[in-house]
Amino acid sequence: MVGGGGVLAEALAINCSVTNLDLGSNLIRGAGFEAIAGALRGNGTLLKLDLSRNLPGDRGAKALVDCLRFNSTLTDLDLSGCGMSGLQAFQEVLAVNSSLKKLSLDGNGGEMEEKVISEVQAHLVARQPKGPQESKEASARIRKDSPASEAVYKLTDSRSLRDFILAANVRLVRAEYAWSLHKNGKLFARRQEAEHEVCEDGRPALVTPEEVIGWGSEGDAMIMAVSHCWETREHPDPCGHQLAHIANCTSLYHAAHGVPIWLFVDYVSLYQYRRTPHQDESFKAAMANMHVFYTHEASYTLRIETLTPETLWEQHLDALIHVYHEPSGCVQPIPLRSLTRNPTKYRLRGWCQAEIEWSSCRSKTFRNQQIDLSCAEGAGAAMLGREALTGKVPMPPQVFRQSMTNLKFTHRSDLEAVLQLQAKVYQEKISGCETAIFEHLAAAEVSVLAKALPDYRCLRSLKLLRFECGEQEAAELAEAIQRSTSLEALELSTSTTQLDFYRGHIREVANPSAMHMTKAVAEMLRSTPALTTLSLGCIKVGEDVDSQLHKPPIQDLADMLRTNSAVTDLVLSSRDISDQEIEAVAKALTINTGVLRLSLPDTIGDVGVKALQEMLAVNSIIEEIWCGDCRSQGMQRINRLLEERKVARVVASAETLSTIDLRRCPVAATDLQVISEKLRSSDTVRDIDLAFCEVGDFGAQVLANALKVNSSVRKLALPNTKIGDVGAKALAEVLAMNSPLLKIDLSGSENRFGDDGTQALAKSLRANSTLTSINLGVCSFSSLQAFHKLLAANSTIMKMYLHDESDGGPESIQVLREIGTILEKRRGDLECLDFQSCWAFQFDEWEDIRDLLRNDHVTHLNLRNTPIHFDWAKDLAEELMELRVTSLDLAGCHLGLDSLKAMATMLASSSAVTYVDLGGNPIGDEGAEVLARAIRCSTSLSTLRLDGCEIGVLGLQALKVAVVHSSLCSITLSQNVGGVDGEQVIQEIESFVEQRQTGSEAPTTGAVKFPEAERLGPRLPDAS
Repeated sequence: MVGGGGVLAEALAINCSVTNLDLGSNLIRGAGFEAIAGALRGNGTLLKLDLSRNLPGDRGAKALVDCLRFNSTLTDLDLSGCGMSGLQAFQEVLAVNSSLKKLSLDGNGGEMEEKVISEVQAHLVARQPKGPQESKEASARIRKDSPASEAVYKLTDSRSLRDFILAANVRLVRAEYAWSLHKNGKLFARRQEAEHEVCEDGRPALVTPEEVIGWGSEGDAMIMAVSHCWETREHPDPCGHQLAHIANCTSLYHAAHGVPIWLFVDYVSLYQYRRTPHQDESFKAAMANMHVFYTHEASYTLRIETLTPETLWEQHLDALIHVYHEPSGCVQPIPLRSLTRNPTKYRLRGWCQAEIEWSSCRSKTFRNQQIDLSCAEGAGAAMLGREALTGKVPMPPQVFRQSMTNLKFTHRSDLEAVLQLQAKVYQEKISGCETAIFEHLAAAEVSVLAKALPDYRCLRSLKLLRFECGEQEAAELAEAIQRSTSLEALELSTSTTQLDFYRGHIREVANPSAMHMTKAVAEMLRSTPALTTLSLGCIKVGEDVDSQLHKPPIQDLADMLRTNSAVTDLVLSSRDISDQEIEAVAKALTINTGVLRLSLPDTIGDVGVKALQEMLAVNSIIEEIWCGDCRSQGMQRINRLLEERKVARVVASAETLSTIDLRRCPVAATDLQVISEKLRSSDTVRDIDLAFCEVGDFGAQVLANALKVNSSVRKLALPNTKIGDVGAKALAEVLAMNSPLLKIDLSGSENRFGDDGTQALAKSLRANSTLTSINLGVCSFSSLQAFHKLLAANSTIMKMYLHDESDGGPESIQVLREIGTILEKRRGDLECLDFQSCWAFQFDEWEDIRDLLRNDHVTHLNLRNTPIHFDWAKDLAEELMELRVTSLDLAGCHLGLDSLKAMATMLASSSAVTYVDLGGNPIGDEGAEVLARAIRCSTSLSTLRLDGCEIGVLGLQALKVAVVHSSLCSITLSQNVGGVDGEQVIQEIESFVEQRQTGSEAPTTGAVKFPEAERLGPRLPDAS
């Protein structure tokens, strides 16, 4: 809410109904706090105000203290996590203010003012009414019943990670601080002491709350949680063994990515023994959700599994370690030999095992790294050219419970809590995962993956990279894949060879893991119809001591292809694959009826190419064969054949396609005649791309005749198609008839029309009122003048792509500048952008749309039935936050959950959007909950259409609650999937909205209309 504090304060000063206002985490600074404080002086109704995790500074803190001297109604004020100092003033004002019952100040002042915070809480507890609730209120005096410990944090939302860090008052450690400690031979300090430490450049050693508030993704900073042993009771790393690995690893990450590294190191990030009551509350809040650091999709885990080498430990026995000393009650230097050592290995510790398990639940295993492999047992595997197998698969809860029975906990009572939390995290992360990437798996982990795979109920794509397995593990995984009902794509890739000792020598042999997995998957695919994409980067016959006992894996794959008709995309990416193996695949494809696209390495030789040619003589199904950069004559002939087949397919079904894409294909005149004839009656074709085809004047005339009667084509791309003046004039006739064309591209040096054709096009556009974009490339000066003049008569052209053939003479530059000025102003005056059903985002037009959006006049945007990818949805949402668009139609845009979240964030922040149509998008219950929160935050939204959005009862109930605390005056929810119960909820929503429209809505001051409203909790701006 940068700059919004003052506006809200003005409304608050005159409001007489709002009792509860949540402004947490809104980047409100000193000036905003002053405005709010001024409003509180005269406001007589506000009871509860949340200003936590903002940036008031001394200026804002002073303003609040002053207003509390005059305000007599506010009972609950949350200022936690604001990084304020001078808290003594808040303690003093309580002597004057008698209405305040709760004042949250944790996350302010640092250790020096903890006593003040404790005294403030003690003072407020004394004000609480005595009775049965006294003990409960006293136990919750610090942070409103410890909301950080009770909160539910989304493990895929970066904001949830940020909110957890702030709510639990966790302080992350700058990697630069670790580097400095390691360089100077020092050790990590406790959180209490680290708060006063600085880096070599003068910055605080610990990341400030202000920095965390501004964090949004790993593009701002990479957050890494360190999983390690506590080697003594008093200090986890008394010899600096762990610190060395942390410093070395993070310096490499920083060099590779160029962004700050923020570390969670429990000893430094959490308050340690002995803690004050305030510190203990923060510690408990962090421990209650410790899994968030280790399983969140926006964080990394760095595991240090080794203990300090015994030789290093012996060298440090007399070293003085600064630790908390119980007898003296302060930090003292104590010899290492006097500390209480814990020699239990990492894998035998309960909490360490839990951290491994949480970390393995991420969808990408590379975010869970062991960083001390050089010291680990078995590190010598790298000497034989093998990668360390450190990847981890999440265990099903029942398997995890069995594995934990013999592990050691400092407090055995922690076991059940760890088991329950692991089960919760497992279900949350695994059940909704759609894409999983597992790397560096050992055979045992492949077996675990087989057991866990049935729980991946939504998994569509599985990648298994750089793994090892035996026959049994491969068979187990193949069987699990066979049972999956959702999996569509499988990628297997590992080294095809490995080094081995044989009779005293090192030799290269085939990797048995590759052989076992290929065989098992090939056997499975003989009877698995669901899998449509198969990518194998692990096929190699090689030298195998068991070759006499086993068929080559390529033969298993070939046998599968003879019977499987479900796989449509086959990728064989290993550069080790031989021509003989390609020949075996090609023979199998002669009778295969499923594979449409085949990808092979560019190392293919003449024998392999010949085998493909022979296969294509029989197989008419395959549409594409891609061999990377292979440019042999044989491959060129194959590509030519496939292009001819593509032309034939498009010609045969032209009238039913939405896009005719024959770019760079050998299109004959007869083909154009057939396509044109079918265009006459087609109402589905919207885009035609014939770039680099030999269309010529004849083809242009044929197309033009068809377009004169066609009513569906919106985009015509004919660059470099050898069109002359005759063809250009034919197309000009189409434009003169006001065809539905929106965009035409006739650029390229291979188009041959001159002034006659260009002048004809310019003249035709004088009467045209539909075309918005034209690209002619190079034009003569006279043609530039013609287009300049036509703009006086044509008001719909928004973009022209014209270049002077004389390469920029002064006169032509002036004309081009004037054309640009006219079009820029025209785009600036545009009020409505209508791209309904134009499929624009599939044809790189997002830049065009964004340019049109960026003016002060566009208020309506229609993208109905235009598929929108997440990246474009995110960009669009960011643009809309800054624009004046009031009406937004996104019905039928295939918005996924991530796209919906981006739009919801925009709705929550925009003060302009009043009308939104999201009908026909697969929103579901989870998406409805996302929208519900946005609705509650929006100050402008008045109309929302959610018809046919697959919303069930839970989602409808969330929307019902949100409607009460929103500005909505109209909402439609027809054709959803809530059944009878859902219809009842919809009726209640419609009834409430109708009351609001007629002015008979019951007031909601101090209460909510629906009891379920309490479940969602307040959101900005929230009048309860």
